[in-house]
Amino acid sequence: MGGPAANEEVAEGDVQMEAAGGPDAKKRVGGPAASGEVAEGDVQMEAGGGPDAKKSVGGPAASGEVAEGDVQMEAGGGPDAKRKLVLVVGLGNPGPEYENTYHNVGFRVVDRMADLYRVRIRQTCGPALVSDKIVLGKQTAVLVQPQTFMNRSGLILPKLFERFEAAITDVIVVYDEFALPLGKLRVRQKGSAGGHNGIKSIISTAGSDEFMRVRVGINPDHPVTDVRDFVLSRVSKTDRVLLDQTEEIAAKAVESLATDGIEKSMAAFNGIDLRKINNEKL
Repeated sequence: MGGPAANEEVAEGDVQMEAAGGPDAKKRVGGPAASGEVAEGDVQMEAGGGPDAKKSVGGPAASGEVAEGDVQMEAGGGPDAKRKLVLVVGLGNPGPEYENTYHNVGFRVVDRMADLYRVRIRQTCGPALVSDKIVLGKQTAVLVQPQTFMNRSGLILPKLFERFEAAITDVIVVYDEFALPLGKLRVRQKGSAGGHNGIKSIISTAGSDEFMRVRVGINPDHPVTDVRDFVLSRVSKTDRVLLDQTEEIAAKAVESLATDGIEKSMAAFNGIDLRKINNEKL
């Protein structure tokens, strides 16, 4: 990839993707996982409290148990519990050289939502850009784009949680998924990173995998010899239409998660296969 030297840090070891054979078959790609670099902004979970338990974010610790920049998360609250606010985080790499790559699916989905709700994602909140508040149905939400590069995505959490009085269970993450074929997506309540370094960084920082996600398939119908190079490459003309359609549906899936909850959203979106729909139209 081109670009300044700082971008080399992302390209090297940026993506550990699942093999296309199945969601549980992992494939290591590129250099060492970068999630170990996430040292600051660690997250500690509170050992109790209900959905109204308060979070201690940033600032000096009165008794020394929470270091500055750490986040204490509230426990409890189911996936469909009413939230004060939802943080919709689209994963990607900042910079024009990455705009049209497969790896920037998350950025493009939240950009679509910003256009639809007529807001701009330009306010600074720590190492992230955020939008004004929008309303998805009856649920208030904020659109977020990390500016940390993919493998440090988790570093955005402390400042976001502090500013918006949110927790990891208030987060919906949208990202590219090589384990899924192009034209499909999956809504998921929680789970492992599945080899995706952006998700791995978020789990590492939050100390929890209890956040909802929309996984957008990018695996094309032709062999890929180097997954890392593929995800950082520009979307091909042959894949563009199908990926555009999938990203549009992913934006609707985010809205559904915020308004209808996980069960209804999984039922509505996890069976969609745009490859079959498009073939039937031919």
